[in-house]
Amino acid sequence: MSTKQAEEKIKEAQKRCFIITPIGGDNTETRRNADGLIEAVIKPVLAKLEITGDAAHHISAPGSITKQVIKRLLEDDLVIANLTDLNPNVMYELAVRHAKRLPVVILAERGTNLPFDIVSERTLFYSNDMKGVEEIKPTLERIIKEALKDNEPDNPIYSVVEESIIRQNVQPGDPNKFIFEQLNEIQNRLATIHFNSVKTIDPTSVEYVHISIPIDQEEKVRSILSDLNFKNADHFYRTGAFSEFTIDDNNPIKTKYLLETMEKKGINLNVKYDNLPF
Repeated sequence: MSTKQAEEKIKEAQKRCFIITPIGGDNTETRRNADGLIEAVIKPVLAKLEITGDAAHHISAPGSITKQVIKRLLEDDLVIANLTDLNPNVMYELAVRHAKRLPVVILAERGTNLPFDIVSERTLFYSNDMKGVEEIKPTLERIIKEALKDNEPDNPIYSVVEESIIRQNVQPGDPNKFIFEQLNEIQNRLATIHFNSVKTIDPTSVEYVHISIPIDQEEKVRSILSDLNFKNADHFYRTGAFSEFTIDDNNPIKTKYLLETMEKKGINLNVKYDNLPF
């Protein structure tokens, strides 16, 4: 066996990742930003984990590009989706992957206003600058490892499918119907209140804190952030009646003090921690 054949065999044995990304035209800002994220962040992290990665505009094999993309979405070990700009093709490709129920890691630039049907999906937000490149790498590596371990990843499509199957099998008068309805109510509440027990968390275990507040309290929160000199929490994005932002100040004690201050001032906040096992 030649060296080239050996290299090809090793490459075939490696896990593969398809990168869903907005592409844009040649020399556009969209293409520059997308390729920058791929080359500076995603590919180095994948290489460290011995995973090969490609986006649609990197595929050079002859044939229908659409068929090749769908084949990769259905067969690759991992998909990383960049939802920045909320590109329609990106959303379509993400839905195809969700339908297969295989591992997905979702990224988005800070300030991206995620659609309501995927806003509850775990999303790694990044800053599009040189510091942001270094900040995101360790978290992305950890999330990829966790995603590849999950044999049955949850997603909006499968949540609806499973609920529909349960509904079809619960007959009128069945005692389980009441239990199902109560579980469904609990699930809906948990989807709205990501986490509300701030004081029970060890702040040293937190990397990113995602905070959701009612839109009418946004100005008050901005004032608190300014008073406490939180420079990394000025990118608010809105989802329905809520305004959301992410804290990545790398100072857990300061972050905990911020959350306690907001509670004392009557801010109705919901909190989600990025690296907790739920």
